[in-house]
Amino acid sequence: MDEQHPIHPVDVNGINKLSAEMYHTLYSEIYDLSACVLRLTNTIGPRMRIRDARQTFLGIWVRQLLEGRPIEVWGGEQLRDFNDVEDVVDALMLAALRHDLPSEPYNLGSSEVISLVDLARLMIEINGTGELRVMPFPPERKKIDIGDYYSAYDRYRAATGWQPRHALKDHPENSRILCWLPSSLHLNGREADFQEAAGWRPSRFHGFRLHLAVAPMNIPSDMTDPFNFPQQDLLRYHEVLLDAVDRITVSGQVILGEGVRRFEAEFATWLGSGCLPEQVIGVANGTDAVELALRAAGVVPGDRVLLPAHTAYATAAAVLRLEAVPVFVDLEEGRAVLSPAHLRHRLRAAADHGRGGPFRAVIAVHLYGEACDLEALQTICADHGLALIEDCAQSCGTTYRDQAVGTRGDFAAFSFYPTKNLAAFGDGGALVVNRPEAVEPARRSRFYGWDQERQAVQFGVNSRLDELQAWVLLGKLQDLSEQIAKRRQVAAWYRELLAGVDLELPEDGADWRHSYHLHVVRLRDPSRRAEVLREAQRQGVPLALHYALACHQQPYIRQRFGPQDPLPETERRLAEILTLPLHPHLERAHVEAVVRVLRSLLP
Repeated sequence: MDEQHPIHPVDVNGINKLSAEMYHTLYSEIYDLSACVLRLTNTIGPRMRIRDARQTFLGIWVRQLLEGRPIEVWGGEQLRDFNDVEDVVDALMLAALRHDLPSEPYNLGSSEVISLVDLARLMIEINGTGELRVMPFPPERKKIDIGDYYSAYDRYRAATGWQPRHALKDHPENSRILCWLPSSLHLNGREADFQEAAGWRPSRFHGFRLHLAVAPMNIPSDMTDPFNFPQQDLLRYHEVLLDAVDRITVSGQVILGEGVRRFEAEFATWLGSGCLPEQVIGVANGTDAVELALRAAGVVPGDRVLLPAHTAYATAAAVLRLEAVPVFVDLEEGRAVLSPAHLRHRLRAAADHGRGGPFRAVIAVHLYGEACDLEALQTICADHGLALIEDCAQSCGTTYRDQAVGTRGDFAAFSFYPTKNLAAFGDGGALVVNRPEAVEPARRSRFYGWDQERQAVQFGVNSRLDELQAWVLLGKLQDLSEQIAKRRQVAAWYRELLAGVDLELPEDGADWRHSYHLHVVRLRDPSRRAEVLREAQRQGVPLALHYALACHQQPYIRQRFGPQDPLPETERRLAEILTLPLHPHLERAHVEAVVRVLRSLLP
């Protein structure tokens, strides 16, 4: 080999690496295979782990900084350079794309050399605190002290034009030395996330993404269920979960910390329409979000709240927790959302009879990912002095007139239950407050009604989004728009493959776009539903009903409030609906399997 290895190997790992170079070169000569070998030195970068026992000295030093221990440097005059992981990826991709490179080893280096003692001082400067101890090299380790360890990259640069782009000694606030920490560190006297501060971005090569969510865990396919969305989602986002655990383990902050603050801010940005971070309040679950919205709207025991009967029972349960009275409203014809016309009818009928407590609020449930007619509902609420609460538990990603649902009502409630479009690793929710005067009282209400001095100044509960869920949600939020697009693609496959089948399929409206949390179809012949459900189950296709009973048909509602008025459109829909499996990780082949079963059973 005509390029010298930067050091003579002195341990088993080094000998193995040098032997591998020789074998690759030998195979190249014998079999005429291209075998470009890149020698990496001191590689650092985002997502490097520091908690394992087998780690480089740099990881050990970071641990010492995190734990408040002094950095111990043996000797200190040894010189090093550092390859940034993005530069290494770029070099590897160049080598893969260049078929004309001689089959030889090439050194990669950064061309920027620093002594160990200067490196330790730089890390302490970036961290804002720390102590350095220079110690003599232990005699028992002296025999493998490798001294200086850096290399030039002149030959690889001449062959490919590659040049490292990331410098080690940038201004401290832009340094990448610590940008791969699994949590926040103290940066120049303030809390900051080093990954964000370093401005790390994916590789510049088109189609190559360094992203936490791209690689599923290596679990045999016969142990997974492709239709099980929570399982498939966790398989793809397991690194996000591990990252969340790392962050809270290192920070020690498990309740209302940096994760919650950042999620609230970034979710506000994702919602758009001028939504500010303080308007988003992370809470324990979606039901709590509805309840706190009702309380913020001034609902008290005995007040009446209007809501659709066709919704998850959690919506009604939130009303009942306040000892308010649910008044159920029918659906729009051919739609799964509250009917403005029937809402007006309910309000007129109540005024005529003059019975019951005052109406205080309307809950507009954007069911399945469909959007309510928000303009009509806003007009009705304004005419009658009612608060409009958007229940967005199933509609994260739905838009109404190019605006995210949850931003037009007085309040909005989101759920991050594991089946939702934006799914936590357990329960989670958010309350969005669009009345400026109600923001602070609503924020206090999730934490005992405490003010900043931890004095109870109002009614409050214990409903806080915990840090683990916040970090998981923050990681997934980066992909949410892409995941919604994939849901729409699966729905498009169903429309294509089920053309001509005796079903009514969901689709976008004239002024709103579906987010397809659930893909609910209507059978034109409801008498076939039981057979279809039974046979699909037998063939391993998980069809479902959302929902078998409307809220006004629930036994407890009838027991508590007596017989309920009939709701013809709601009751008609309940007899006809069927939910087909849909989530963003389904492949076309999975959809085709569902369609084969349906086509065999329906005309």
